[in-house]
Amino acid sequence: MTSKWLNWVPSNGPAKPTEPPAFELASHAVEFERSGERCFLVADEADAKRLIELDGIPRGEIWTAAEVDLITAAPDQEARDEIAQCKRMFNGTLRPDFFNKPHFRRETKRR
Repeated sequence: MTSKWLNWVPSNGPAKPTEPPAFELASHAVEFERSGERCFLVADEADAKRLIELDGIPRGEIWTAAEVDLITAAPDQEARDEIAQCKRMFNGTLRPDFFNKPHFRRETKRR
């Protein structure tokens, strides 16, 4: 008597590993430390407001993805540090029109 398993042959070949789904920041907050200070990264303003309401975290410690994109447009690390310090000190937000000022652009021209 022979076993039916001895004659078994896989029909599809080995299974291929599947990629995990991409991480979405929406409805999540990522806590990190920058220069010894606590910060939170969220997807948008709605998530920032939710974090403020639920946990009482100051707005100056919360960074939206759009604000991170804006601060990376600053020309050097010193400017980025100053912007981050002001954001924390005044519990502020960063807006796109703030970076359209000439002193934040490398191509500033003297008259």
